Parts: sequence; structure tokens; C-alpha cells
Amino acid sequence: MKLVIAAAVFGLGAANIVSPEHKTCLDIKALCKDGSDKAGCERQGPNDLKKGANLQMWKCHDKKNQLFELMNGRWHNTLTGLCIDIQ
Repeated sequence: MKLVIAAAVFGLGAANIVSPEHKTCLDIKALCKDGSDKAGCERQGPNDLKKGANLQMWKCHDKKNQLFELMNGRWHNTLTGLCIDIQ
């Protein structure tokens, strides 16, 4: 986590937010195209992810839905343009 924050603060680009203990990364959860969450379905694409999408910790896979950067004090996903907001 310290490396991610340092990279973002110094403008070194986007990075994964990782839980070393669990070996998982912060991930924007894509639901099935039909809106369900069943295993093996065709998932929403990046353009279908909208404000209100849920976050999850998931196996790190180096895809852009797991890349975040710190911009103007907020964590921002580089693929979707969505910011993390906790409610």
C-alpha cells in the first residue's frame, strides 16, 4: 500500500491497490450483462460500468479495472474515470 500511495503522490502513474496478506487487488466489480451476478455469465464491459458500481477485493490480474491513481485527493480508476466513494 505504501508503494501505491508514493507512486500516486509523485505522479508515477496508476497502480494496483493491493492487500498483501490476502494477495488480492481492489477491483471494480462488473455484473453480468443481464444485471445478475451468476458465475460463468458474460460480464459488462468497461463502458457499461457506471457510477454506483461496487468494489471488491479480487485476485490480481493486471487488467485496467484494477488500476487506480490519486488525482485531486481522490482515488480514480483510469479505465472508467470513476472515483472511489464510500457511502
